[in-house]
Parts: sequence; C-alpha cells; structure tokens
Amino acid sequence: MPLQRKKEMQKQHLAGIFLFLILILFSAAATADETLFFCVTSETSDRVHLRSGPSSETESLGLYFVGTPVILYPQTNKEWLQVSIGAETGYMYCDNLTPVKNAYDMPVQWKQASVQPSKLDGWINLRAYPSKEAPVLEKKQKDESLLVLGETKSHWCYVRDGDVYGYIMSSYLDIGDTPLNSRIYCSNIHQPVNFCGDWLFASGVGAWSTQIHVFPDGSFLGYYHDWDASWEGDDSGLLSALYESLFSGRFSVAQKVSDWEYQVKVEYIQDLSCMEMYRFGDEMHIPVPPYEVTQHAHVSIYLPGAPEELLPKSYCEQMENYLATINEQMGLYCFEHDAAWI
Repeated sequence: MPLQRKKEMQKQHLAGIFLFLILILFSAAATADETLFFCVTSETSDRVHLRSGPSSETESLGLYFVGTPVILYPQTNKEWLQVSIGAETGYMYCDNLTPVKNAYDMPVQWKQASVQPSKLDGWINLRAYPSKEAPVLEKKQKDESLLVLGETKSHWCYVRDGDVYGYIMSSYLDIGDTPLNSRIYCSNIHQPVNFCGDWLFASGVGAWSTQIHVFPDGSFLGYYHDWDASWEGDDSGLLSALYESLFSGRFSVAQKVSDWEYQVKVEYIQDLSCMEMYRFGDEMHIPVPPYEVTQHAHVSIYLPGAPEELLPKSYCEQMENYLATINEQMGLYCFEHDAAWI
C-alpha cells in the first residue's frame, strides 16, 4: 500500500475514534444536563434501606429519606442497582429510585435537625465520611440547623448544609419528628473544587497518551493509545500495532488538604472497549486495559499558585516536560503511578 494512502487511512481511523469519543462526550454532557443523578423514592414509606447486597435479605447499611440524591454505578442487575450515597456504597431496589433533572424542585422527606454538641465543646465536626478519623468539612455551632437525609447503621447521620454534604454522629443532633415534606432545590453532588474538563498524561514524544474528560460530579470518560512500529504477532514485520482502551469511571468527592491541594480517589473504573483485536490496513488494533488509571488510585489536585517547593519533585519535572508553568495552572498527580496530568 502506498505510504500516502496508508497515512490517509490512519488519519481517517483516528478521526473516527475521536469522533466516536466526542459523540459519547456530547451525549454524556447532554445527559448530564437532563438527568444528572437519581433520588430515593417510595410510595409506602418516607425512607428506604441501602443494602449490602442485591437482595432484601442482605444487611441494611442505613436508611435514607425520600429525595436523597444517589449516584448509579454501571449495572449488571436490572432489579437491584448498585449506588453510592455520600461515602456509602450499596444496593437499592429499582422501584425505589427515580431519575432527577438537572435543576428543578422536587419533593423530599428529609428532617430538620439542630446541632447539640457535648458540654465540653461548643461545636461539632461535619465530616467527609462516617468516621471520627474522616477529614473535617465544617465545624457546626450549637443550635445550627441542618437537613438530615439519612442515617447509617453505625449511627452517623448523612446531612446537608447548603451545598455541603457530610456526616455527624446522630447523638449530637436533635432531629425533629416532622418531615420537611416540601419541594426544595436538590442539586447534584458536585465536586468542591472544579477540575472538570480534559486532562492529558503522555510520554512527551507522542508514542502513547491517556486522555480523560471529567464531568461535574467527578465521573470521567477516557481513551488510551500506544503505537508500536512492529507487531510481535507478525512474522513479516510489515504490520504496526495500535494498543487502545476506552474506559469510564468516577472520582470520589474531593477532600481539601490545604489551600492549594485537594485529593480524590478513583472509586471505580470500567473498560468500555468491548472489542476484539482487528486489522485496519497495515495496522493491528489491540484492546488493552486502561493505562495509569486504576481503581483506588489516589490523585492530588494542585491549584494555581501552589508553592513549587512543597510539590512532589517528579510532578514538577513532568509538568516542565509538558512546557507548563507550574504556578499558573491546575494539575493532577497520581502517586501510585507517578503520573502528572495537564
């Protein structure tokens, strides 16, 4: 095949891949505008169990009031859906979940509560997850009002204070008996720091790269590719190889570490490639797992103005390879993979 024709075919194929990605991104963005998340619903009760498994016979992880927002995971069971509510992950029956529009008023059955600290302190910590070791999101003073969305089996209340969602031990709350039973604006659980958009991790010479697009709720869509001039499965040495992966996932809610750093964790990741190895012209296309993006990996988000002397040395070196000005733009850094994203 003439070299020029081969290049044209490669360009067309890569253009097709990126068009496919763009269509997915726009589709996801449109979906985000129309149905960002789901909420708890029930026709028989004001609250619903979050279960440890896909059955009503499994342990209850907590009870959550009607109107509580949840985030769905990729599903394999059509009746019991895996969801996360705040920092808790479990299962709810499909009839107890309803899709929610981006910005609208919805009926909720939450309860109002006032903060009642112990006698030794005049305040109580609002924490990121139900543990005394969890990061503190806010300090709440005596008699401050909160909305209670549910309670875990360990007696931590999942609460909302404005746009902040977190946990307070139920023993420190005076919870009213009457449900709110009104229609209020129920926003999605957006990240406390805005790192939405496109991020790139690359070799610096163009042979391989991983690109992800992060959405407002911390979910992401990604594409990885690596090119090799020769394919090891070809004895003739005439075939090149393109290793690629299409994947999705979600970051946890970002936790503030300092005025210039937040941290997130990859809560889950799913390979979307769903294809077998195939040949296109003189190039073999080989599906592989996502590269440098793995479940449970920790990622730091460094804000513009972060003191360079306090940043990881490897992060600074990689940012310089990207020709990036460290103190003038946001960057991501994954410690497990020593990977800087720009």
